[in-house]
Amino acid sequence: MHPSGFIEEPKELPVEPASSSVKSVIFHPYETLPFQMFAVWMCGSSIQIFSIGVVVMLLYNSLKGLSSSWSDVKPFLTSENNCMAEWTILCFGHFLHLALAMYSIDNFGLLPHNWNFE
Repeated sequence: MHPSGFIEEPKELPVEPASSSVKSVIFHPYETLPFQMFAVWMCGSSIQIFSIGVVVMLLYNSLKGLSSSWSDVKPFLTSENNCMAEWTILCFGHFLHLALAMYSIDNFGLLPHNWNFE
């Protein structure tokens, strides 16, 4: 007779292959992109505290992600795989966030369109 919850033999947990964790790291910017696009759409072209906060967070998170992108991919380096393709995909996702932030700033009318200063 054993107390409730007692297990005779410890069961081994299934181990995920390393490739799935690499995929979760490199596709993280793409998972948050639809939410960010919705937030930018909700902001519209008016400058309010919510829209400024969304743009600041887009810029901050994408620049922070770009600066730490190699250290995010570095644990998955092997002798057969140098992870350059994964790093490129990750950086492209962060650049999409930067482009969305620049689109939002342009939508506010804060970027110049006429470079003729005469």
